[in-house]
Amino acid sequence: MAEKLLPFDKSNGSIIDYKLWCFCGQPHSFFVCIDRKSDGGHASVNCYDLDWNAHPERMNSSEKYPLYSKPIPRPSGLLDMIRYAKILSKSFPQVRVDFYEVDGKVYFGELTFSSLGGLITWYKPWYLLEKGNLVDLKYSGES
Repeated sequence: MAEKLLPFDKSNGSIIDYKLWCFCGQPHSFFVCIDRKSDGGHASVNCYDLDWNAHPERMNSSEKYPLYSKPIPRPSGLLDMIRYAKILSKSFPQVRVDFYEVDGKVYFGELTFSSLGGLITWYKPWYLLEKGNLVDLKYSGES
């Protein structure tokens, strides 16, 4: 299997990865990776709400995942990402829906059900608890 190679703006160091956390079919917040290193494991990160306000207070900074302190431009396809994530996440109590944007066009990346195997270090513990409280294991996806 092969995927189309997506070009990116080299001024960002790599393609920007927009990871949208969803709970019971409702988009919640973005985990954004920028300036990803070629080793595949290091990237600068920040958290954004659905209105594209940065929330660095929710983040831990580390050598592997340093906080990206500059504003990340609002993607032109932000509303499309939110709309698509709502559709794709409808059946799940919790899922992360990943997107990329190239030349104003939104590309789907993947659905992730267990980010970092549940050993997430980039969020502060209080924010992980806040997110965990949004998971409803009785949710069936039916309206």
